[in-house]
This record gives sequence, structure tokens and C-alpha cells, in this order.
Amino acid sequence: MNFTFSVDIPLYFHGVITLMDEIYDSDFGTSASCNVNVACEQGIEWDCQISSVCKIIIGESSCSGSLINNDCCDLTPYILTANHCFTISGVDPIDWNFRFNYESPVCDPSEEPNPLQWVTYFGATIDARWGDTDFLLVELNDALNQEDNLSFSGWDRTTTPNHGVVTCIHHPAGDVKKISIDNTPPATQAFDWFVDDWDIGTTEGGSSGLHYSVLTNALWVLIAEEMDLNLAILTKVHFSDGLMFRGEEMERRTQD
Repeated sequence: MNFTFSVDIPLYFHGVITLMDEIYDSDFGTSASCNVNVACEQGIEWDCQISSVCKIIIGESSCSGSLINNDCCDLTPYILTANHCFTISGVDPIDWNFRFNYESPVCDPSEEPNPLQWVTYFGATIDARWGDTDFLLVELNDALNQEDNLSFSGWDRTTTPNHGVVTCIHHPAGDVKKISIDNTPPATQAFDWFVDDWDIGTTEGGSSGLHYSVLTNALWVLIAEEMDLNLAILTKVHFSDGLMFRGEEMERRTQD
């Protein structure tokens, strides 16, 4: 008598080191001590943006990304992140792991959420990218599950940084989700904005791909994208004035 059977593995966990110590991801707790969890008071009124941000696991490294809306509002699962996350790693997005809800449920001290609370999607395809502004737009290979209760961040093509407070939500060093705030408008040079020093938190490796938000017309929207980091002090970003979304090839431009 012959029997046939199959084994279904619906998900796996990156960086698992020991379940006995309740540490599931080796990046947990590795970011700078000045970073602030999104569960702290600084994260109040940022629930939707917090929900839209994910940790992108790329081989042995990681970046940050945001689930963003489009003009059609058709729930297409676009993730906006940094182009160098793709070019430096050499890993095709089809093999990327997009982890949402990786955040401490309490402000201090940090607590790592149980993997059962994570929302994970595997694989994406490149929709548009441009090296000059270091932007990368990918589309998840799977449609979103409504039960996951994820949010889409809005965006604005603002060209002038006339807003007093700059905020970013990200995964520095691949750690649980953090929030960083600068209470002064960014400095400008050509098409770049600069955050000279964060008043709350900071940025680190793993923050690449994070997006900056400001209060515009009573709505919190994305206005810029992380480009590069310099000792986690001087942060250079490109604003979404349309240049960020053009792309270098016709098949890689969102305007087409």
C-alpha cells in the first residue's frame, strides 16, 4: 500500500537564535540606546504610518520600507525603499522578506514581539528605481490579507521643506521599529535635504529606505526618502518632487 503526503511550511523566521531566551531575531536590541520605540508617546497619532513600515530582510542584512498608496487607491501592495538595498546586496527582491508589526508593544524597556504577531510577506518584483535618488519601488508578489490590518502611507510631491518637524519611522540596525524626530526644518542643497542632527533618536544601518513624514494639510504624509547615512549624524535625503519617481529607464519609471 502506497501513501502520499505533503508538508506545508507557511512561513519561517529570520535570525532565530534561541526560543528559550525568547529572542527570535538576532538584530533585536542592537540599535543605539538613544532610539525610541514607536510605542512611546512620540508615536502617538502615527498609528497608520507605523503600521505601513516594515523591516526588509535581505540575506544577512536588512533595510526599512513603507507600504505606500497610489493615485488609484486600488490597494496595490507597493513598497518604497532604497535602491542601494538592491544594488549593494545583489539579492533579487523575489527573495526578500517583508516583515510588518516587528515592534515593541511597550515603550521602555524594549520587548521583542512574538513571531505570531509578525506579518510576513515573501518576495516582490521591481516596479521602478533610480540610482541618482536611490529610490526603489517594488510590488509584493502576494496581495495583502485584510486580516493583517496594514495601512498605506500617503505621499506628497512637496519641493520646499517648509515644515518645522521631520519624523521618520524605521528599523535601525534591524531592531524593532523606532521613531526619530527633528524639530527643525531640514537644510537644503540642490535636490537634497539634510537633517544635521536628530532631536529624538537617530538613524543607523538598517534605516536605509526609511521615509520622512511631515504634517501637511492636517495629514501626515511621506515627503522624502533616505539616501545615505554618515556616522548616523548627517542624514541626506531626496524629496519627492517627481525626480524620485522618474526612474532611469522607461520600464523602470513610475511616470510611464
